[in-house]
Amino acid sequence: GQPDEIMREKRSLLVETEDLLKVDAPLQQHVGGVLAAQIGLGSDANQNKMLRSALNKPGNPYGGIGFFEWTDELEHAVPDAGSSDALSPLVMDLKLQEFERCANGDPSMYYWVLHPIFNCKDHAVGAEVLVRAKNGVHAAPFDDIRALMDPAAPPKIQNMYTKWKSAEILDWPMQALIKHPVLRRLTFISVNVRPLDLCTNSQVFKEVRNRLSELKDEDRQLLVSTVSIEVCEDQEDPPNIEILL
Repeated sequence: GQPDEIMREKRSLLVETEDLLKVDAPLQQHVGGVLAAQIGLGSDANQNKMLRSALNKPGNPYGGIGFFEWTDELEHAVPDAGSSDALSPLVMDLKLQEFERCANGDPSMYYWVLHPIFNCKDHAVGAEVLVRAKNGVHAAPFDDIRALMDPAAPPKIQNMYTKWKSAEILDWPMQALIKHPVLRRLTFISVNVRPLDLCTNSQVFKEVRNRLSELKDEDRQLLVSTVSIEVCEDQEDPPNIEILL
């Protein structure tokens, strides 16, 4: 039993959780020269709630609200959120730009984090890749993600989703493993993937497969031996989900 115990210890990390809890969520007040509050990514919960109410989109005040168009009516309904004159592009265009910057590894309103998963000894044995927005809180911009991953969205949005999701599955975990080799002690790093993306004819599946084949053997081995897929539960499974898995 001793060799197994040693192996388990090698596949885990002792994490200073108290220090992690002291880390403040980043805050970005402007996106493309526009106040973040105007696109549903502000740091003021009450302001975000008023914007949601005006748009008739209930939900988490820090959920991002998704894609919508800023109007003069919203300017009156949401105090101190700024003027619509500064918001020349659509909210959708601004957010797509930020998703692309995130996918390219450039500074963006959106960013990925690793959420540690612990065993009974309080050792981190794995981690889950999550997306966050720089609005000062540790919350997911769920509505923005849902708008981006909408299977009925126009090709422009679907193509951006493919690029962003492929970067989440491949680029960001690989960069993390290279920049922080200690993460290789984890048993796994999981990435959330919707059921439709597991279909072999999906854009995401094809992009990930092609890019995996282009990696160096050692990089591909590192990635496939560490990164695992966690199937999202907010979408109906395709009929052949067992085969896809």
